[in-house]
Amino acid sequence: MASITILYMLGWGRSGGTLLGQLLGELPGFVYAGEIANVWSWSDRARCSCGAAGPSCPFWRGVFDRALGAWPDMERVLTSHSRSARLRHMPWLSLGLRTAQAKPYAEMLARVYEAVAETADAQVVVDSTRRPPEGLLLTRRGLDVRFLHLVRDPRAVAYSWSKRIKERPEGGTLAPHSSPTSTLHWVAWNLASEVLRRRRPSTLLRYEDLAHDPGAQLRRVLRELGIAGPPGPEERDLHVPPGTRFHALAGNPIRATDEPRPIEPDEEWRSRQPPHVRFLIGLATWPLLLRYGYVGRAGRRVG
Repeated sequence: MASITILYMLGWGRSGGTLLGQLLGELPGFVYAGEIANVWSWSDRARCSCGAAGPSCPFWRGVFDRALGAWPDMERVLTSHSRSARLRHMPWLSLGLRTAQAKPYAEMLARVYEAVAETADAQVVVDSTRRPPEGLLLTRRGLDVRFLHLVRDPRAVAYSWSKRIKERPEGGTLAPHSSPTSTLHWVAWNLASEVLRRRRPSTLLRYEDLAHDPGAQLRRVLRELGIAGPPGPEERDLHVPPGTRFHALAGNPIRATDEPRPIEPDEEWRSRQPPHVRFLIGLATWPLLLRYGYVGRAGRRVG
């Protein structure tokens, strides 16, 4: 098949990755399939956003038939991932070490991305996984990877992670994180993302800017990433398309909604998060808050 481009998101969770993926997935020639590098964490009872159980989804069945010849043993693949592509492996992988151990997993991952593009007849694969190790492994496989670093105010992220209200399509809830845990991960994942961005074309996008003017931000990131294709939508008042249009096997549970949703900033944290929690998170993250324009000059954008 023709060469493909992987638009790989970086950053920490609860930052708008599913929202951004669904908006990009509406563009001609693009396919959004959720958190592709996270599908191994899902059991066989996981449900695709189209409504079908994972093994019964014709899209994912076609992807794995093309890439691996059959539906994979998720537990076995997850074990391979745990041994070679965790955040703690980043320093070694960056130095070219542990590559032999990571090679089987990296090769399989690359085949899955290529199969996603082939199954969807797309040229650009959008992935909202945001795991830096997988992004690094993809660059080592000679694939055309462009990094979109998505960030959100860590105080808002911590508040979002503190809630246990979002049901998975297959039942149950997403496990919450405490504010210290969320903040530690926010710092670690964003620092790793900053390092990874130096390896390939990349740009930065704040969730707040996306929610304020999604059309303009989509046009900007595509231009700055050098991705040829249709311009982003002109309308400022866009809606998130129904998740059932996509085949997202992993990601935020909103991926399975069946109605369009308005795009609006989620500012609940400003009134519901305890002031001392906001202060402590801001104190712990102030260098990156400054880097990403959350303090200092109002509205400053860093690309």
